[in-house]
Amino acid sequence: MNIVSFTGDNPGTVMAMHAEQGDAIVSLGTSDTLLLYTNNHGSFGSKESNGTSQASAKLSVGYLCHPVDPHGYLMLYCAKNGSLARENVRDLYAEGEWDKFNQLLKDAMESELESVSRIGFYFFDREIWPPVKGLHRFEKGEAVDEFGLQDDNGTPRESIRQRANVLAICESQFLAMRIRSSQGEPSWISSSSSLSPPGISRILATGGASSNSTILQLLSNVFGVPVVSTGHNAEAGAGSAAWGAARKAFLYGRGVGDAVNEGGEAALPHEELGERGEKTAEDFILLPDLKQTRKYVDLMPEFTHLEDRLPQNT
Repeated sequence: MNIVSFTGDNPGTVMAMHAEQGDAIVSLGTSDTLLLYTNNHGSFGSKESNGTSQASAKLSVGYLCHPVDPHGYLMLYCAKNGSLARENVRDLYAEGEWDKFNQLLKDAMESELESVSRIGFYFFDREIWPPVKGLHRFEKGEAVDEFGLQDDNGTPRESIRQRANVLAICESQFLAMRIRSSQGEPSWISSSSSLSPPGISRILATGGASSNSTILQLLSNVFGVPVVSTGHNAEAGAGSAAWGAARKAFLYGRGVGDAVNEGGEAALPHEELGERGEKTAEDFILLPDLKQTRKYVDLMPEFTHLEDRLPQNT
């Protein structure tokens, strides 16, 4: 019997995409996953300044050993309601078509929907954390059954309802990621003038929705950092987890073990592994609209407060 070295899907994805310190990997699949290469293993204080308890902070993220760097860690946040939740909202508000979903999302980002504060949580399945199921919408901080200005008959205006829900589900998913990315420190608190979360300089996007430039533009705006995607390239983007796991087995087969260079990258020339997983000319990069980023930084305390109010299904 042959025994070979392998690894899990998340560390494999990190290896396949050659993530460096400062890189966050966002996988937009059936579940949405945030992976952050860090030298911090997540020691939380007794009480977060945003009101989240120590237990809550620890339950929302996990830490893995880095598959190559013996001194590094991977912070992991996973949300069960990912692409399938976006598809449900697409079916409910965009006639089941991604083209219409994208247009509604673009219109909503550009119009800012009359600058009314609207936050939604779309947990079609019971979420991992918070352990909540159901659709929960808040308009100007108050719970509502549906978004939209009301006419005399109490019926939501259709165009407002469509744009608001399409925008709210994507904002909610990405704000939840950004807040967890700060590893215990509220990410709207920073000693620098940067609007981006501490420790993140760019996002590497993968998964099915990484081919959707409209969704990725919102992701870039929420985090305030560039987003790099190869998701439109089916050949380069396919099987990244398996490719990374094979790469780790290859490294161990060559006797490299956990050897790394100063940048945290495996001490093996990339060309020996072929071009798969490397950045190519076909990659596309989206830059953040920092005016929008400021809006989301200002929105995060309210988002966290409302998330804490959700009825948990424990």
